Parts: sequence; structure tokens; C-alpha cells
Amino acid sequence: MYDEKNNVRIVFVVCLQRVEQIVGCKITYYKVDCLDLESLRDVFKKHSFYAIINFAALKSVGESIQKPVLYYKNNVGALLNLLTVIFFFFCNY
Repeated sequence: MYDEKNNVRIVFVVCLQRVEQIVGCKITYYKVDCLDLESLRDVFKKHSFYAIINFAALKSVGESIQKPVLYYKNNVGALLNLLTVIFFFFCNY
């Protein structure tokens, strides 16, 4: 389930806390809509990264059947934007 207005997953905080327990350190979180390419670029301009975890995907099967375009736009679009900035900032080609 997610907050459609803000494009944020409601269970995200619980997932983030669990990942912190697994890796044993505090994780810096940026509340950025991955569909907003410029906001992603701003985060990458300000910080360097050791690892990136993408929590941007929606995953409710029932809702994905009811709203397939929303799920495709969010899951594929957000991933493509994230990969775009990763390649721009980390790949020397």
C-alpha cells in the first residue's frame, strides 16, 4: 500500500529499520520521488555513495491488476531514472 499523492510506501519505515538491523549501521534516507529525475540528480550531486538500495517499486498484486499503468510507470520509470543518474555519476564511458 502506498500514499498515491506523495508516491511513498506506507510500510517503508519498517523496511528501512530492518535493513539497518541487517547491515548494522544507520542508513541515510532521501525522500525523493524517483520519477523526478532532477531531484535524483540533486541527491547524487551532493553525496557520494557506497551502495544504493531501491525501495521505489510498488508491489501489491491486486492493486497492480487494477492500476497497471501506474505500476508500470512507477516501477519501470523510477528504475530507469535511478539507473540514468547512477551511470552518469559512476560510469566513465
